[in-house]
Amino acid sequence: MEVDRTLIDKDFDRYVLATDGITKCATALPIEVLTPLNADATMRKAHWESRVHSNALTVDPFLSQSYGASVAYYVNAEYQLVQVVGDKTSTQVKLENVYKLPVLTTRQENVSIQVAGKGVIVYCDGHGTLYFLQAEIEKPGAKWSLVYKCAPWDVIPLLLLRAFYNEQDQHLYVVVAESLSKNEVDGAFRLSLVDVVAIGTSTGNDMKIDCQSVGLEKHVTSGIAVVTKLPTYVSFCGPTVALLVEETHQLLLKLVADKEEMTLMKEISQENDTLMLHKRRHNEDVLDDNEMAALLSKLPRAGIGFHGEISKPKEPSELASLDFNTPLSERFHKSSTPFSSVDAPLCGKPDTSTCYRNENIGGSPGRSLEIPTAESILSGFEECDNGDPNAKASLLLVNCEQQVVQQQLAIDCLNFQFLCPSVQVNSSSDFKSALLFRNDVHGLVFKLNMVVAQLSLQHASTLPAFGFVQASKQEKKFMSFHPSGSFACIGEFKRRVFVYQGNNSSEKERMLHTRRQYVVEIGDQELLGMQIVSENTILVLTSSQVYMLELDT
Repeated sequence: MEVDRTLIDKDFDRYVLATDGITKCATALPIEVLTPLNADATMRKAHWESRVHSNALTVDPFLSQSYGASVAYYVNAEYQLVQVVGDKTSTQVKLENVYKLPVLTTRQENVSIQVAGKGVIVYCDGHGTLYFLQAEIEKPGAKWSLVYKCAPWDVIPLLLLRAFYNEQDQHLYVVVAESLSKNEVDGAFRLSLVDVVAIGTSTGNDMKIDCQSVGLEKHVTSGIAVVTKLPTYVSFCGPTVALLVEETHQLLLKLVADKEEMTLMKEISQENDTLMLHKRRHNEDVLDDNEMAALLSKLPRAGIGFHGEISKPKEPSELASLDFNTPLSERFHKSSTPFSSVDAPLCGKPDTSTCYRNENIGGSPGRSLEIPTAESILSGFEECDNGDPNAKASLLLVNCEQQVVQQQLAIDCLNFQFLCPSVQVNSSSDFKSALLFRNDVHGLVFKLNMVVAQLSLQHASTLPAFGFVQASKQEKKFMSFHPSGSFACIGEFKRRVFVYQGNNSSEKERMLHTRRQYVVEIGDQELLGMQIVSENTILVLTSSQVYMLELDT
């Protein structure tokens, strides 16, 4: 991951609070939203976080494009799937009950909804059953019907993470997460892929499924990985899916070896007698003792007591100088090929010990030695500076047809902290969505590219000082941003939604190195859902109302 410094305003000053610029429209709900499950303090941390940050609102980018309006869904207290349509020409959103779902007396997990394609919705009841719904036409007021139903793992606590219908091969792919009990020591969630075959033909953009072909043999389920934290980024592109997993994970699918690593290992095994410049690989911990010994014996060595002319030491004693009368400082030989990740030799740097010699300290009579205190050490230290040295994250590229992990791309978590994925806006595939990382105090937007089944991240835009901003929000529940980097928003548990301007600022604001910040008061209500539905529209869901926030363009 490389940072494009030209996209960062190094002189950025502040966000300026704007009192106007957002229009808020509220619509009362005839029936309240289905109450989400409580987060018990005795739950595992990962389960507690998934409950607390559960989003009850799901955006539909496909019908939003067809309708020319903002479309989203939620489930009300009577287990009815409600469609929300926000038209820019109206001050009120339209609410329509599109399907009556089975009523549950108890729930193991929150219900979840995902839009798989144009007029195709997948619903999970939290007990392990998936319902596949389809609209007859792509117009408001269309009739929705059940076309498929299955329970991949029988009755278990299950969350729906993403669904995607691939028109080319007529497969509907679903990624689900099973909540594991406390007795499971390997992780908190088991990620699985459900592959449903669509029977019949596909004409145009309509998905045709034979309702009479419902059966267990029509879907295939396979495990992907066991993770310790619920993924928030799951994205499809045809028969491949990319997932960003944080902390530790255990793959349940075969990992295809990286071609570059295979080539490097082949060169090492075949060229034992040739010295070459070495750049330390980050996967050397997988080598056994014999392989590590072969690798180290090939490298040019330098250090205390070794002169450097022995290229293939056979005994440990050969690494030490035979002249023990020579002072230790003179027996040290600087390496011309450092055994580290740096590409340039370090032997040209000045000796750091010269900075602390007595004559240098005494040469400044007016200089006083400061005794470090907790305040002096931690002054200026912010939460956004607190990078966890043990943090881990990886992007997994899974091939759904071959049932393999094609790539495992490690994230430099010490410098890049993953914040959130962007929304899916007017696209047939959310694979083009972006990811937001904190780097220093800024929020960097990276686009995910795939070339020859290989993932890469490209710095596309910057939300100035957003890393600092989000760290200062102790009550944040939802966080999202537009994939273009035009704006980002943070929803608190109650009362407020913050909107931060990105790269769509005016020339005057750029000259002043400022951006606008909006604060929208929702009232003393708990936020149950928040979604960016277009380039200037945000929908916010509470238990009794839905708000449409319009940004002035």
